[in-house]
Amino acid sequence: MDEGATGTDFEGDAWIYAGIKRDTKFIVGFAVGKRTQDTCDHFLMRILDGMELPTLSNPIEFYSDGNDQYREGLKKIYDSTCYRYGQLSKTKSAGRLTKITRQWVVGEGNLGDIQTSQIENMNGVARGCQSNLVRKTKCFAKKVERVDKMYEMFQMYRNFMKQDKNKTTPAMKEYLQDAPLDWVDFLNLSYQI
Repeated sequence: MDEGATGTDFEGDAWIYAGIKRDTKFIVGFAVGKRTQDTCDHFLMRILDGMELPTLSNPIEFYSDGNDQYREGLKKIYDSTCYRYGQLSKTKSAGRLTKITRQWVVGEGNLGDIQTSQIENMNGVARGCQSNLVRKTKCFAKKVERVDKMYEMFQMYRNFMKQDKNKTTPAMKEYLQDAPLDWVDFLNLSYQI
């Protein structure tokens, strides 16, 4: 889980909270808004809606940066026996990474399992694919609603259309589809809604 930053001139700064499954790279959910507990809680509820409910025998794992909003939000939603949560915090000095700290906040396990590199990479891909997320461009988003709709399109593309080197989409790895969607399929689905 991570909040990739974007700003909006019209509404003030906004953040994108996003979560992906580590093994399939499936974007489970996201939320766009102010960097507040309410936005984080909204994001975590979207994650809850998009996943199988965890149990004591089948717990869910969360990994994030050092933002304590995740800790507070997870406590509100899940019983502590049904999830493990690890944080990875980075310390920088003069623009250089100087220290990485990993800790288990809920549960325990191998500290090396706590990674955020996949979601950080996804944030970079999102900025590269969506010019509305890049400051100082003509396309820079002025409204949170526009960022939300563009990221929703990005999520759809990455989950159901974008194939890896094995010609498999994240949704295929999740057994949600048998073959990738193409743009014709996608646009026809959109018109039918």
